[in-house]
Amino acid sequence: MNRTRRWVPCVEHRGDRAEAFLRTYFGADRRCLLIAGAGLDSRATIGPAVLAKHLGERLSAIFVREERQSPTVRLKAAAERNAELLQALVPDSTIEVVDILDTDNAVVGGRNAVELMRRKNFNDVTDVVVDISALSIGTSFPIMRYVLETAQQHGFPRNVHALTISMPADDNQRRRDSNDVVSIVHSFHGTLRLHSEQASARLWIPQLNGSKMTALDRIHATLPFDDVCPILPFPSRDPRRCGQACCRSSLVCPGRPAQGQDRARRFGTRSDHQLGGLQKNDRRLWVLVAGRGFEM
Repeated sequence: MNRTRRWVPCVEHRGDRAEAFLRTYFGADRRCLLIAGAGLDSRATIGPAVLAKHLGERLSAIFVREERQSPTVRLKAAAERNAELLQALVPDSTIEVVDILDTDNAVVGGRNAVELMRRKNFNDVTDVVVDISALSIGTSFPIMRYVLETAQQHGFPRNVHALTISMPADDNQRRRDSNDVVSIVHSFHGTLRLHSEQASARLWIPQLNGSKMTALDRIHATLPFDDVCPILPFPSRDPRRCGQACCRSSLVCPGRPAQGQDRARRFGTRSDHQLGGLQKNDRRLWVLVAGRGFEM
């Protein structure tokens, strides 16, 4: 029986193979637009440097600077240094400021990022690379979706690439300030908020990460999930990382119960639901990955 794919498979390259792909793919007939972060993240300049080396003057860029309220002088200075380096790497570039919070502390970063993309023209480039390394999920996901949908609807750009520099050890050492209000990334809520979907089963698949544990616990305590299936950081270079993540999380460790966990466990013992995939049973099934909603 033929089934419609829920997503289109893509080609993936890692490590040295990723740089080899960039070197061989971006030949003389390619013109590329890079969309990347211009904040204080140490990874902000790595991807642009590699692309600039292979593309030269055929590379243009939009560097997105995520602006949050009352940044410290040290953080602002680090972001300014990165911005100067990025513009030196890609002279044909602009620094675009995107406000993450509104005056009432509502999260508007994703919406503002999409509005920024709508003002840009992709007609004169063959490829768009979205470097999500130094962008937040709330900003990079809406940008990626907008570029992909533009390519599908209008036929340009011809190719869309996602680039990320992985530094999990650095990520775990960063202190993250999460918003007090739990919300779904802009343009990814689907029909989750509709009244007709209130009876739908909700399966949450969070990726356990030490620096995000407080936010994950807040999401778990706020939103009504029918079952939770955490993704553990395994395998890992640190053999203790998986156990530490389990002990710190109320989603796994029985000694740290969170609101609604007993309900989730009782729901999971029903015969018509199994770990690894809830049976639909004439109900719509929602899967929320790391707090983001995707309809199945």
